[in-house]
Amino acid sequence: MGFLDAIRGKTKPAQAKLDALFRLPSASLTLFASDEYELSPVAGVCMSPSAADTFDSAFGETLKLIQDSKIQQKPEIKNDSYGYRWVTFSGTEIDDLVTRAHMINSTIESAGWGPQLLCSVFKFNVKSNINTESKVLYLIYLFKRGTFYPFFPLDNEKRDNQAELHLKAILAGDLPIEEDLTRWFPIWEMPL
Repeated sequence: MGFLDAIRGKTKPAQAKLDALFRLPSASLTLFASDEYELSPVAGVCMSPSAADTFDSAFGETLKLIQDSKIQQKPEIKNDSYGYRWVTFSGTEIDDLVTRAHMINSTIESAGWGPQLLCSVFKFNVKSNINTESKVLYLIYLFKRGTFYPFFPLDNEKRDNQAELHLKAILAGDLPIEEDLTRWFPIWEMPL
């Protein structure tokens, strides 16, 4: 981006940062060692609605890659009630989920829609022996920042901030945690 572009107000869209995604499998060991969480076999990639119309052609390429790699569980395209496009997929191990998320993100990015990638979401079930009313933990990966944040949803579109901050402290040595708490967006009604 040049000087004239800056004066005219043109900005270059932030590109996705996918490398930190591969730190999740080792960080999940910390979660599993606490015996407070277990992996839910689903995850998803979320894109902004502006890309939804042309997304199907890029996803056709992703489906071909997945079919060629002999993955038995095929991803699904879903829309949430807010109009965001999701690619949901399943796997029995966190490594599988991270690899599939990376494959889908990389394909979408290489097709030119990297700026529309919003996040990847990995779901964990909360066991009853911790101090939160939430039954699920979502670890959300922000592509443009290359950081994660925890999200403990409660009923009536509320969240457990105390549990989120507690988990932030636990995972800070294992994952790049988003420091700006105003970017810890609650994502309601995820199709996971």
